[in-house]
Amino acid sequence: MLDDLRRRPDIKGFTTSIDDPVAFRGWYLSEAGWIDDDIALIFVDRPGRAEDQDSETAKLALTVKAMIAHMYLQEGAPQEELWCTAEQIYLF
Repeated sequence: MLDDLRRRPDIKGFTTSIDDPVAFRGWYLSEAGWIDDDIALIFVDRPGRAEDQDSETAKLALTVKAMIAHMYLQEGAPQEELWCTAEQIYLF
């Protein structure tokens, strides 16, 4: 997936958390009770606005989310939830 991001001309950079050992752990309430979950973060640097659902940034967020979901599915570990957010960042 990271190689796909590198090939996109609109991507100006990205940052990922380490995964061995994981840097973040979260917990969520499932039908089975509280589940602890190893968390990976990916920050993608891309100019543009994210407010509109049809913006290029929103489309990228949905694409990245689908790529991650597919990776989990290939590993035989489909996710109950997968969050992908887009935030406006101001550089000074």
